[in-house]
This record gives sequence, structure tokens and C-alpha cells, in this order.
Amino acid sequence: MPSGSPQRVTAADAHVAGGVVRLLTGGFPRLTGRTLADKGRTLDKRHGTLCRALVSEPRGGEGTVLALLTEPATPDADAGILLWHSGGFLPFGGHALIAAAALAVAEHLIVPRDRDIVRFETPLGILPVAVSREGERVTGGSCAGPPAFVLAGGLPVEAGRRALPVDIAYGGEFYVVVDGESAGVRCASVQAPVMRALANQIIRAIESQTTVFHPADPSIRGITGVIFTGPAERTGAHLRAIPVYADGTIDRSPSGGGAAALCAVLHAMGLGGVEPIAIESAVGGILGARIQGVAPVGAIDGIRVRLEAAISRVGEHVLLFEPDDPLLSGFNW
Repeated sequence: MPSGSPQRVTAADAHVAGGVVRLLTGGFPRLTGRTLADKGRTLDKRHGTLCRALVSEPRGGEGTVLALLTEPATPDADAGILLWHSGGFLPFGGHALIAAAALAVAEHLIVPRDRDIVRFETPLGILPVAVSREGERVTGGSCAGPPAFVLAGGLPVEAGRRALPVDIAYGGEFYVVVDGESAGVRCASVQAPVMRALANQIIRAIESQTTVFHPADPSIRGITGVIFTGPAERTGAHLRAIPVYADGTIDRSPSGGGAAALCAVLHAMGLGGVEPIAIESAVGGILGARIQGVAPVGAIDGIRVRLEAAISRVGEHVLLFEPDDPLLSGFNW
């Protein structure tokens, strides 16, 4: 963190289905490292406190995702990108990639070789993000993540006083998908304390009985969060999804990776067709998800999911870090 005179960090914010994404535009320390993985380790080791301050109160808020552009290690990418939220480093965030691409083009931080496609180098490889426009105004985008699949279906878990059948699915990260009605919880913000407690119990119960890891890459392991599903409240939406992360953070969006994992569960149940699925967030925003085809992961029947969303730009900031600020590192309520 800074010493002496105040450090200034500039950023542009947008939300996707309610989830705030903060793209850093200046003032952040340069990341060293030859590869994106090296730069991610530098981010964790040297700048984790600054990242936490940028996504926490009083400068940020719960659920904010930080997006940091870097020089790509491959000429096939327009930029490298690292994502961070209160739980730490994010290998994938579909709604964050859409917002970051739209903001980077709007702020002229990236001039992609193809006018409407930003090719990001990510920890999961190069992921193209298509930006959408109304005239010269960037209004949203779409992207496809890695193949999504169900790792375990109908797994019995004890949570509270209930025995719940849950699904463990991957959509760029591992999520536990839980039917809210079965869990005795309504998918609404007023139920946040209950969902936090249940998510913690569910994750601990699963981790006590099994090890969750990607069959094609065992280095990808662990549960990112729990997604509670329920009936949609907004006309035109098909269902509501509220992700609760392992650190207790509740996503204001349905989460891009979470939406892909949810599509994998629906596909396994025979409910996912070729028509787009409109997934409603905790605050009424909409994230679209479309199953584009099968994509086997070893012996597992995986699918390719394309995510689509509008973005709303909400601010441009100069964020100050005064050395004598007693809340320099931020806080979460």
C-alpha cells in the first residue's frame, strides 16, 4: 500500500445484471512476469491488499469484481486480463469479461484487430468476447467459456435439518447447484443471511466427503460457491439464480461461470435446449445463456455455453489512498 503522498488509482465501472465490474485504467502498479500465470502470482503476492481495498468499502462494495489488463504473452490475444474479487483471484468470470471488454473498447484502452471482438488471454486460454453496439456506443457483449459439465448429480448433503440432493457442476469454476425450495429458502435478498449459512454448511459437508477437481486438469479444484435457484420474478426470465461464494459474498449477477454450470445441470436433466435461457439475478438483472453444442471433457458429456448480457456504465473514478486513512485496506460489512 502507498506511503507518503496519496496514491491515485483510476477506474471505470459498469454493471452486468447487477454485478459491478471495475476496470482499472491507471495508477495500479505494473505487474512483472513473463506469463499471465507469473503476473497472477505477482498480483496475489505483492498487491493483494490493494486489490481487496479496491473491491471493498469505502471505495467498492460486496460483489465487485476487479479487472486488470496486462500485456498478452501471445500475439494471438489483444490483451491479457486478470480478475479479482473479495475471495481472491478468479480464473474465469463470464459477466466480468463482457463488462471488461465493453469498457476497454469504450475507454479506448484496447483497439482490437477485429472491431467487435476482443481476444483476452486468460488463465483458461484465449477467450474471445464479442462486443455489441448501438451506433458508436458499446452496450454489451457475449462470450463462451470453457466446456461446462456436471461432475456429480443428485449428491446427498446434510445442511441444517435437511438432507438435500445437490449437483456439482463446472462452468469455469466449480459450483454446487441447489434448488432453493428444497433447501427451504426463497431466492431473495432478504434471505441473504440464511443463504450464507446454508452455503457454508453445504461446502463444508461436500469437502468432508469428496475432493472436487477437474478430470482433465487436477490443478483446477475446490468449490467456488453455491448457487441457489428458484422461480423468476421478472417477466421473460426463466429462473432466478443467486451465487453465494465460499467467503460469504453474494453475487449481484447470476455469475457467468455459475450460469454455465447451471446450464450443464439443466442439460443433464434434459431441460436445456437450443433456445436461450434468461437467468435472473438477485436484484432483477438478466444474463442470457445459450447451449451451443456438446463439448466432451474426457468421458464426461460437456457442453459449450455462450453468455450474453447488456452492460450499463455507472461511473469513472479517481480513487485515493491517503497514507493516514484508518480504513486504507477497506472493510466488508
